[in-house]
Amino acid sequence: MGRKSEFIFTLGVTGWGLLIAFMSYQLGIGSLQQPGGGLFPLLAGSLIFAFGALLLVDYLKTGFVRTSSEMMFEEGGVQRFIGTLVSLVAWLVFMPWLGYIIVTFLVALALFKVMGLEGWLRPILLSLSVVLFFYVLFEVCFYIDLPRGILG
Repeated sequence: MGRKSEFIFTLGVTGWGLLIAFMSYQLGIGSLQQPGGGLFPLLAGSLIFAFGALLLVDYLKTGFVRTSSEMMFEEGGVQRFIGTLVSLVAWLVFMPWLGYIIVTFLVALALFKVMGLEGWLRPILLSLSVVLFFYVLFEVCFYIDLPRGILG
């Protein structure tokens, strides 16, 4: 993947971050004491936009020449990136139907496998830990109802 391709990709991701931040206002951001559904997307979209903008400035400063050791993706990196992207999109799509617990467990498991975690016991235990941590954080600490899906 050449430097121009990386620039175009970064431009798209930066625009996506800006769109996420802009659309999060429709969900309502609330306050730090009473966070709304749009607070986290606003923060995430703003970070994506900010880091993307920094990368775009770097591209424009240094030009579009880069050695192979500076390439964005190493060997197998594109497949890991696509696997991560598909997992996160699946998390968004299936959350309303299957609920937070099931979808987050499955997506965390998929992400750990995409990252190359060997075996099955460790990824399953880590996925359960992720689900439990975020369940306690949002349901118990913040009192935010997570989608229940088929669990009712």
